[in-house]
Amino acid sequence: MKENILYPRTVAVVGVSQDRKKIGSVIYHNVIEGGFNGKVFPINPKYKDIEGEKCYPDVLSIDSQIDTVCIVIPSQFVEGVVDECIEKKVKSVVIISSGFKETGEEGAQLEKRIADKLKKAGIRLFGPNTLGFINNSINLNMSFARENPGYGSTAFISQSGAFCTAILDMAIRDKIGFSKVVSIGNKADIFENELVEYLQSDKDT
Repeated sequence: MKENILYPRTVAVVGVSQDRKKIGSVIYHNVIEGGFNGKVFPINPKYKDIEGEKCYPDVLSIDSQIDTVCIVIPSQFVEGVVDECIEKKVKSVVIISSGFKETGEEGAQLEKRIADKLKKAGIRLFGPNTLGFINNSINLNMSFARENPGYGSTAFISQSGAFCTAILDMAIRDKIGFSKVVSIGNKADIFENELVEYLQSDKDT
């Protein structure tokens, strides 16, 4: 696994709205308010701006190179955004959305089609159906966890987003930080074994 997929310099969040309670907005604000020094682009064709920041209608309308696209929209619209990501030549995609193989055969077929497209394009995928990830080495909280315990020397990986959230809540209570927290969801591409192998050589873990 290449280091740069956990160390993006530019991030786009698809599904940001003006309602801060929506998951896309929670992730967007977690990124911009967590101290991340990279560029962050909100995407939603319904809005021209989000709290004074320009909001883009789609991935392809952004002039800059995008390292990571975080997708937080209903599953039936995800494949279209993935196609844009492939055309844009992004490095990685995080699909927060549910509605894939955990829901049955139709969702499983959609997930496989998306994963196959991204693999063919050389783009790595976290998820789908994931909490997202936190990399405290660069102050990046690209998850919908409400709080981040901050930096520490331990990394944590979980398939379950709910388990991640529970561990984060306990870590905040007990003042335990993490270098990385990764929710892998349905594991359509990235599995825990690849992450463990990568983290063995991570200087911050």
